[in-house]
Amino acid sequence: MNPVRFFFSLTRLGGKALWRWKDLVALAVIGVCWVLARRVYSWDNGVPFDDTRLAWSMQFLDPAWLRETPWRSLWFLHSQPPLFNAYLAAILNLFPGQETRFFALSYRLLGVLLAVSLYGLQRAIGITRFWAVAVTVLVCCAPAALIYERYLFYTYPVAALIAVAGVFAWRFVEKGWRVADGLVLFTLLGALIFTRSMFHPFLWLLPMAAGFCWMAGRGKWRRVALLAAIPMVASLALFTKNAFLFGEFTSSSWLGMSLGKYAVRNMSQDELAAYLTRDDFPAIFAVETFEPVDDYRPYLPRPLAEPTGVPALDADRKATGAANMNHLQFIAASNEFGRGAKIILLNDPGYFLRTFREALIVYSKPATDYVLIALRERPVDPITRWYARIVYGKFGPSPFHYKEIDGWLERQDKHRLEQIGWFLPIYLLLGIGVGVAVALALIRERRRPTGSEFLILFLAFNVLYVSGIGTLLEVGENNRFRYQIEPVLFVLVAAAIQRLAMARTLHRKSPPFWTRWRRRR
Repeated sequence: MNPVRFFFSLTRLGGKALWRWKDLVALAVIGVCWVLARRVYSWDNGVPFDDTRLAWSMQFLDPAWLRETPWRSLWFLHSQPPLFNAYLAAILNLFPGQETRFFALSYRLLGVLLAVSLYGLQRAIGITRFWAVAVTVLVCCAPAALIYERYLFYTYPVAALIAVAGVFAWRFVEKGWRVADGLVLFTLLGALIFTRSMFHPFLWLLPMAAGFCWMAGRGKWRRVALLAAIPMVASLALFTKNAFLFGEFTSSSWLGMSLGKYAVRNMSQDELAAYLTRDDFPAIFAVETFEPVDDYRPYLPRPLAEPTGVPALDADRKATGAANMNHLQFIAASNEFGRGAKIILLNDPGYFLRTFREALIVYSKPATDYVLIALRERPVDPITRWYARIVYGKFGPSPFHYKEIDGWLERQDKHRLEQIGWFLPIYLLLGIGVGVAVALALIRERRRPTGSEFLILFLAFNVLYVSGIGTLLEVGENNRFRYQIEPVLFVLVAAAIQRLAMARTLHRKSPPFWTRWRRRR
């Protein structure tokens, strides 16, 4: 494969070259709006890139371990897939003393990649240049984009990876199943698996790989299967490593902890106390989920094992003072929470239904209504409020309020319907609905999809998958989960509106039904 030729081939999206003057003008408009939004946000408010989470986030290993023993620490990482921590280790070791600058630079590049990908996705589907530019600016200059692009976490990289994967999914189908496009596509899908545990190889990658094989037909399905095997084998190797070292055939050992949080979220203290009196119920529920491991030791069935000699597994706390959620005993604690969650689910599934209702409410909130970024939102609070009203349809109060005495943030206890964006459920229905409509049309007409139709199916599947996992296994951060698919969701909404408009136009041009009936007679 000629790398130079392949690079220039990437500039062809939607069947037309991006260097044609109309597309260049469109990209230039997007670029100007992209730069102005970030300049105004930076100059007026002086908001720097926030990498303070590096020191205390439970998803990250200790920065000292990532600097001194990166390979060893990543090998014994069981709480998270390793890719994002590997990215942190690379920046910390390659640019010592300049970490914040290069974190910020890499996130800016992701923002550019996201903007170009969104424009390309819309042109590939067939959306006009004007609306492609409008939707791209609407997404990439939103307050959520401005904030998450300056916040060191995997939410923004995942959003960009999904959008870029959509571009290569279209190219892979449209350009004749070329190995280069397929290799990039499945590398991106593998990167998502190695970044977030919610992207499961069996539940997420395998259905998409099967769809690509079906689309390729008899002539090319073996090539597609071999390319799809690359991330599948890599993820299975990760799972096998964790099963051999820790007894957990998974990329994250936190599932039980998440289920335990989900089970008791809407349970009163008296109801929980009644469960704790049962002999078969884990006493560990006397402590909240995701607490330091030393709080769980009195309730664990097995005593503390001999130290392994690996700080990432032995240290109760990081050098920064934050709790080490990758401690070896955290696996046993998570399993205990998972066992208790199953007991609650079998005996009182209503608790899960209540939590699911709350998760849906949180999922329908603007992505800026997230407690860990709400303080960073404050400088652009008027812009955020108006954007939420116009784009999301949120007219209620913020779920947070500020203590003016010392500037800290307080959170309201309950998530209420008045806090949601009423347009967001409509967007989800439109985005998933256009995918269902395309699927039904293909079944009715008994044919394989075109490149643009397959792209719609690919994006709709990801929206549906993330929405399902993001509400069934988590409560409290669901709107942050939704932001991972929010950019491509707006692409699907634009596609749905365009198809509805075209259907209405065709309906107007068609003769009245009685005329058609007379012709049949």
